[in-house]
Amino acid sequence: WPRLGLAVVGVFGVASVVFSFVVTYMYDMFTGPANNIDLFLKSPSLMDAKFSEYFLGLYIHPCGRYHVYAIGIFLAYFLYNRKKNTDRVVKGRYNKILFYVGAILAAIFSSLCVFGLNFFGQSLRTTLFASFYNALHHLLFSLSFAWFVYHCATGKLGFFNRMLSARILVPLSRLSYSAYLLHPILMEAYFLSLRAPFQYSHLSLVILNFGFVFVTYMIAFVVTILFGAPFINLERYFRQTQRKIQ
Repeated sequence: WPRLGLAVVGVFGVASVVFSFVVTYMYDMFTGPANNIDLFLKSPSLMDAKFSEYFLGLYIHPCGRYHVYAIGIFLAYFLYNRKKNTDRVVKGRYNKILFYVGAILAAIFSSLCVFGLNFFGQSLRTTLFASFYNALHHLLFSLSFAWFVYHCATGKLGFFNRMLSARILVPLSRLSYSAYLLHPILMEAYFLSLRAPFQYSHLSLVILNFGFVFVTYMIAFVVTILFGAPFINLERYFRQTQRKIQ
């Protein structure tokens, strides 16, 4: 059954990548607003239309992001099996080579996903290019992040593992999912409340984003206390009850 489940997850993951490619190609979408500022400067109305098409047609669709969750499922299953079968882990030179090759590839892929579009001129940003980018950039970034998480979990990235496992980050980690759900609502509410054009600058964006982070986590704290904590305590209660029965 686990193999069947993983196969189903993999098939849907591939379908998710194909979906992103096909939708982008069929509707001639771009790679996102942040990477097409020149289009906004030339034609704000066209930029608005392209952004609406991209946001509603691809960005918010779960089926266009399922492959990211699939990678998380595969990683969790692999780590679980590795913990059960530690005696089967092969150590030695091969693992070191694989580690360094993986580190280089993860650094390249994650950097290309975030900064890659800055290296391509507007002439190269064709519909076909946008289709490949929209289909693959979440996949490659997730694979790079999965490599990082795996090696933290297995103790091969000692410094990063200790830093990310610091007790001071535990409260923030419990608020992170609520913050993830709440931050777009807060940002949209703010920008829709503006009654005059916003003057963008590096300083204003830095201050604005720090404000978003602070207010988001304050609201996330309240939401977690009201809704998240009761369910966590309920889960603990059922687990303890199950252990007593066993």
